Amino acid sequence: MKQFRQIQIILALYLIGSCSCMFAQTHQFTGSVLWKVSGNGLTESSYIFGTNHILSKAFLSRIDGLDDILNSCQQVVGEIDMNEATLDLSAVRKASLLPEGKTYSQLLDKTDYNKLDSVLQQDLKIRISQVENISPVTILTMYTVNLYNKISDGGSYSENMDNYFQEYARTNSKEVVALETLDQQIQYLFYSKSLNDQINELLCVISSQTIEKEMKELDQSYQNGDLIDLERLMNEDSDCSSGPEEREIIYKNRNDDWLEKLPRIMADKTSFIAVGCLHLVGEDGLLNKLSLMGYHIEPIGMQP
Repeated sequence: MKQFRQIQIILALYLIGSCSCMFAQTHQFTGSVLWKVSGNGLTESSYIFGTNHILSKAFLSRIDGLDDILNSCQQVVGEIDMNEATLDLSAVRKASLLPEGKTYSQLLDKTDYNKLDSVLQQDLKIRISQVENISPVTILTMYTVNLYNKISDGGSYSENMDNYFQEYARTNSKEVVALETLDQQIQYLFYSKSLNDQINELLCVISSQTIEKEMKELDQSYQNGDLIDLERLMNEDSDCSSGPEEREIIYKNRNDDWLEKLPRIMADKTSFIAVGCLHLVGEDGLLNKLSLMGYHIEPIGMQP
């Protein structure tokens, strides 16, 4: 389960710079990471929370009335059911590995191989020989989580907010609803780009001179609930930006799929919807799209 939690935070890691989408919002949604959704035929309000998959659940104490809001909802809705990972660890392990027969000594030239080995020794206290069969996405996750913990009070993965919301639901006899399956998320996170592109991104990130600064700014914007600034930072060019096709797969296409499901989910039961905050912002973000569908979107206050 710990391994999957590290994998789960990949969605947040794409905030670092792999998304440089161009947005033109109809409405300016900012000032919170928790939003009340009402109207458009709903008899009771639901809520949508933009999570930071790395940040500790301690951050949640800053959200006004969060406990009462959670208690008022009949179900918690997440990107996936976190418990599904415990039932299918083999799929997660398989996705975490390089294709059979592939190793970094084969895939990298001597210069890049030595560079990666040096960074792994310095930052993760491991040698590349220990991760010869581990996928670039998994190594990137390990590297970036370690970097995040250096610049923030990120806390323990075992206390991340995504898991907390679902555990709260189960402890309080509430239903947990998944917007997609574990297999779907694995496909998005591990197979939306070629192995060569994954390697290039890993090499780019470990060589970047600006990634620490970018992470600090993104973390601060999130903790301030400043979705406009978060969007601005995402739109800035990055040394390691991904292409438009990948961004469309990871964000827009998934949002569109979720938006087909959310009206029925919210109409069926009052829902606390917790998904990565990146999915909330922009023209194609959930907040704007729900507003255009006729729902009233209202921020819930945050303490400084």
